Amino acid sequence: MTTEEIRKLLEEGKLIIGHNETVHALESGSAAKVLLAQNAPAAQRGVVEEYAQMQKTPVVALEVSNTALGTVCRKPFAISFIAVRQ
Repeated sequence: MTTEEIRKLLEEGKLIIGHNETVHALESGSAAKVLLAQNAPAAQRGVVEEYAQMQKTPVVALEVSNTALGTVCRKPFAISFIAVRQ
């Protein structure tokens, strides 16, 4: 997934940003896809991947850092986990 696609999803309001919010989206079944930053914390990454596997939700490992992902999402902080709404 490219940064342009992520920006488009952001403008459409289809992104859920953050670890806890991503886990909640997976638990409720409202996540169509999960995006992970290249340097997402390993412990949190494992939790998200486990929930995604249980819900059969695809996980995409991006080739950008969490600080770059924060910039793409126009936030002043690093973002490691994003869920895409269905």
